[in-house]
Amino acid sequence: MKLNIRLENVEDSRNIAGIHNANLKMLEEIFGIQIDIHGDQVLTDTDDSVILAKLEDVFQILRFMSEHHQAIGPRDVIYIENIVS
Repeated sequence: MKLNIRLENVEDSRNIAGIHNANLKMLEEIFGIQIDIHGDQVLTDTDDSVILAKLEDVFQILRFMSEHHQAIGPRDVIYIENIVS
């Protein structure tokens, strides 16, 4: 499933994914799904509308942080997920 989120550039994709994809792995662990960033798209293996809605909210915040040159780590991902839940 493709999220309704577009990542504007490679730097945002890297920052959001985290070092060694640590941020994506954290989201995968939290939601129990697979997540991949392919080009400017965020892909996942779920079609659960509740999870998709939460992921879109999380990625909107992560994209905002990245666009404003904030470093993003797994702790940020946990904090953001708790906010949107």
